[in-house]
Amino acid sequence: MNQEVEHRMQYRVYVWMMAGIVLMSVFVMLVWLVQQSKMQTNMLVALSVQQQALVQSVKVKRKPVKAVQTLATPNPSTDVGTQAAPPSTAQGLLRQAFIRAQKLRKLAKSGAYQEAGKLIAPLKEEIWKASLKLPNKQKVALQKLMGVLDYTAGQLRKGKTGDTKTPLQTMKRVLDETDG
Repeated sequence: MNQEVEHRMQYRVYVWMMAGIVLMSVFVMLVWLVQQSKMQTNMLVALSVQQQALVQSVKVKRKPVKAVQTLATPNPSTDVGTQAAPPSTAQGLLRQAFIRAQKLRKLAKSGAYQEAGKLIAPLKEEIWKASLKLPNKQKVALQKLMGVLDYTAGQLRKGKTGDTKTPLQTMKRVLDETDG
């Protein structure tokens, strides 16, 4: 009888150990499935962004090459605002804004604070229009530049440079992401 009780106890311990192993296995598989799901979601988002970029690049390629080259390499003697037809794609607007931001930085560094300050409003408008045509992550990144540009405008009014580097870096990163 004593051996039978001992045998039952060993059997219960064995069953509980197996149940613990099974529960641990189920937990590990559940964690793995959650990670796989997150990875697939991220991949789908990345593919969606790439697909949108591809669609945008196809739209851009349909435009005459001369107009695209004009935006990419502006003539320094002409004002950015007087170039040919304004771009309608996010990349075109962003490239135009990038050129304007480069000019803003150059003017601010050279001490032409009033001239640089005049570029803030059109720059903000171009960035905002471009952001509305981009996926959420890039849209948010560009729209956050509004505060940076407001700060820079205030600094320019005080005769200081402000932050002219952050807008350039952010726009370059977004352009790189959208160009694929």
